[in-house]
Amino acid sequence: MKNYCKCGCGGLVNNLYMHGHNRKNKEVSIETRDKLKIVNNGKSNPRYGVEVSKETRKKMSISQTGRKHSEETLIKMRNYIPWNKDKVGVFSKEALRKIGEASKGRKYSKEVCKKISVAKLGDKNPQWQGGISFASYGRDFNEVLKESIRKRDKYCCRLCNVFESNRKHQVHHIDYNKKNNGPNNLITLCVCCHARTNSNRKYWENILASKVAA
Repeated sequence: MKNYCKCGCGGLVNNLYMHGHNRKNKEVSIETRDKLKIVNNGKSNPRYGVEVSKETRKKMSISQTGRKHSEETLIKMRNYIPWNKDKVGVFSKEALRKIGEASKGRKYSKEVCKKISVAKLGDKNPQWQGGISFASYGRDFNEVLKESIRKRDKYCCRLCNVFESNRKHQVHHIDYNKKNNGPNNLITLCVCCHARTNSNRKYWENILASKVAA
């Protein structure tokens, strides 16, 4: 006597269901999901420490080629923040380490580099601010003014507290208005911290304004 899967898919089985079909159309509660995350987290995960071979990685890559995500999934992926949610725009040390390891030794072809460049050109870039980066600085924003701001801040980055060495620290406009060159709108930042302030501008504006006011 033939046994068919109870979910109605028409598959032949030895028991009641085909593998995984007994959960079809069943909604998993948030509480259950949280428990599963804890059970499968870190060393508790049965795949923890298992190294994936190059051949397996290649097969995984091929299986994902041409795959299209639904609009709902794309929105979830865009909104997902794998770093510290309490510090918007700031990566945790662990997240930075993982990103560095994942990108180590990676080489892109010229074709891929060109596609990336075109995809993030102008208003296609998520950090596009309407072209304000091309605006000119005021005449009074000169080396004399910048040096006075560095001296005021004791030649120290006001975010990471690193002192100037061989390379001069940069002077940043807190409200991102290049014409507003008042001392209260200027702050000393190292190259790395200055780069971090290019995204989540409203967040950084509030943080840096409090640093100057302190």
